[in-house]
Amino acid sequence: MPASKMASAAESPRLRGTGSIGRRRWAQIPRALILNGFWLVIPILLWNLLFTLPGKYSPMTFWSQIPPLITYGETISRMAIILFPLLLSVGLRRRSQRVGLAIYLVGLAAYAGSWVGLIFFPESIWSTSLIGFLAPTYTPLLWAIGIGLVGDRLHWQSPYRPWIYIAIALIFTVFHVSHTLIVFSRGA
Repeated sequence: MPASKMASAAESPRLRGTGSIGRRRWAQIPRALILNGFWLVIPILLWNLLFTLPGKYSPMTFWSQIPPLITYGETISRMAIILFPLLLSVGLRRRSQRVGLAIYLVGLAAYAGSWVGLIFFPESIWSTSLIGFLAPTYTPLLWAIGIGLVGDRLHWQSPYRPWIYIAIALIFTVFHVSHTLIVFSRGA
């Protein structure tokens, strides 16, 4: 097509701006929504909704006779680990963020794998051992470290450092593991 016809085609109302349609659509969606850290939490929430751990992990058994300090500490820190990413913008510009994404993906796989072992092989040596039984409680630390590292900034003018989210994740892990140790120590 000659250059003059291409220029006039680009000026026609039907075709005007077709080269930037993708950019325009993305511009209509707020950046805070697209780059929101909560997208990284959704697969974990879906996993927890779709699958149920057996035996001692059933809610009636798991939450029975747990000291209030551990119950409240675990619940509050769980809410923080889930909700904090709503305030977080993520990115992959820095090397540490790309490493964070890799840690997040490994953490997701480890978390899912820990559940698969307990669901499909509940009587295996792995599932009945302390390390196997606790696996769903310590593997979230991996994906949480990944989220912390992928974080770029908060959605308002405030400094963000990865250690902020990682500290929340460590607190949650301490309470979650403590809780599960109590459940495990009850025996069969």
